[in-house]
Amino acid sequence: MKALEPKNETSRLKKFLVSHPLTSYFIMAFLFSWICLIPFILGQWGILPKSQNFTIFHIANVFVGPMLSAYIMTRTLEGKEAWKSIRKSIRQVRIGLKWYIFALLVIPAVMYIGMVIVNSGLPEFKDLSSKFFATYPIYL
Repeated sequence: MKALEPKNETSRLKKFLVSHPLTSYFIMAFLFSWICLIPFILGQWGILPKSQNFTIFHIANVFVGPMLSAYIMTRTLEGKEAWKSIRKSIRQVRIGLKWYIFALLVIPAVMYIGMVIVNSGLPEFKDLSSKFFATYPIYL
């Protein structure tokens, strides 16, 4: 006798995730990202207390959705051990100092040169505050 497979919602959801992994990932990433922005949006509409700190919501929007979706899909498709091996490999990556310097200095310098070329002169940085410099490494 074959064991009966449970016909509940969890098994149907898992079957869908397994049969459509890329679509499932992008749908979840999109939904989780928008869920992170709901408190900010409700604050702008006056339903929740208004928050002027969009940076926190933007960082959550950019990182939480894709990372949570990747975690769910990895655990669903490959199991618990796959996630442990991913975490282990992330901790083992060693990047030289020259690549940090490249990312933090050379890329912005090339972008600045591009702005000079596009503007046919030196660009103006109006309203440039310390908030830009505090959030620059995060966004980069």
